[in-house]
Amino acid sequence: MYSHLNLSAWSRSVWGAGYERALPSSATRLIRSRSLQTIGELRRQLAGERRRADLEPSLPIEANLARRNAAEQQARVAVLHQSLRRADEDALLTVRVLSASATGPLLLASINGRGSRWAWSTDAVGRLTGRRGFGRRGRWVYDRSLGGKKVWVPAEEDDHPGDGQLPAGMSDSDFDALTTVAASKAAVGGGGAAAAAAQYEPPAWWERPGVLPVSGEAERTRRRSEAERILRRIEQSKNRGEDYALSDILALRAACMAAGGASLETRTVGGRDAIYRAAVDAAVRACLEPGAVDLGDYSPVKLAAGVASDVGLPERRAVDALRGAVAGACRGRVVEAIASLDKGDDMGALTALGQLSSLLTRMPVLDESTPEVGLVAGELNSWAPVAVREKILLLMAQIDEGSAELTARLLDFRPDDALPRVRAALDARGGGGGGGA
Repeated sequence: MYSHLNLSAWSRSVWGAGYERALPSSATRLIRSRSLQTIGELRRQLAGERRRADLEPSLPIEANLARRNAAEQQARVAVLHQSLRRADEDALLTVRVLSASATGPLLLASINGRGSRWAWSTDAVGRLTGRRGFGRRGRWVYDRSLGGKKVWVPAEEDDHPGDGQLPAGMSDSDFDALTTVAASKAAVGGGGAAAAAAQYEPPAWWERPGVLPVSGEAERTRRRSEAERILRRIEQSKNRGEDYALSDILALRAACMAAGGASLETRTVGGRDAIYRAAVDAAVRACLEPGAVDLGDYSPVKLAAGVASDVGLPERRAVDALRGAVAGACRGRVVEAIASLDKGDDMGALTALGQLSSLLTRMPVLDESTPEVGLVAGELNSWAPVAVREKILLLMAQIDEGSAELTARLLDFRPDDALPRVRAALDARGGGGGGGA
């Protein structure tokens, strides 16, 4: 039923007689063995599908014929997919072809409805050699997600763009892949990311930036150009090994607002995120050290929201980054207070908790439902004793009663259980300071 595979004759016809000298006989035997095994597997699969279709006489003749055609089609698609398996699962050869190394699967079986026969796929040969004369056009690229592995990327077909016609050489496997991609695009594409960003509603504490009226389009363009000049200056400072200057970030905020709320495009995504992080760090420092950092006329949250708009950072990502920064600063103040208590420095602990109070009051970005609070609580609970955390909560309740509930959550306490004990301790001391829990 299947003709004998003559690899040597085929190799001479494709690459010339010199190919046999580059291909060891052991490799030839390996390919022939793998090929014969594949033939047997496909033959058994196709025979089983045919028997299954023939053993159902209750179905009409047309249904049986359709099922047989479907079985043969599945076998053909399975074989076509076989050529696209990962390289480490296939029998590979590295050969010298026309002074270029080529690595890839050698075989691709093709089975049609009129009978079974072996055919050498020009697509497989094209992937193997990288030559434009074999199969589809394309190029070799190095995929960093695969550890630098060299992979073949076919060129896009552009003979008749947009006419709804499939390329003449499209295989069944390519068609299946195309429909899969189209379905995924329809589900999550079609403006999915933009639609999700448009539907996102930031929390109530997020202060969206205001804009200034612009007299005309020419004035808007001029002011936008000024804002872009400031942005380029900020980006170049990192190239010089300098930190982003808060004065430049404030100048960018003012220029974008003056340009009617312009949202600019940074050169890199990393640069965009770094500029926003610098603004957030300045806002957090302004809360922890009042008077040490001048934010101008902006509140800490309003500055962060404005810079996010200036550099085109989506609000969801900006909100998450701000929450993470504030949660990290809260944890740092608690750790500093615990360290001060261990050294017997009650004043140092009160200073750290005073900074925590200022941060929670001026940047009310955390609540009991935010995951960052649970992460901080779990980390503190893993090493800080209960008695120490209770003492921290007691001190915090004396400094800022309004933030005591959130502080209890940060210390991994249930407010309903811990706060009554704290209040009872405070009442017993007459509101006096600083004792143990």
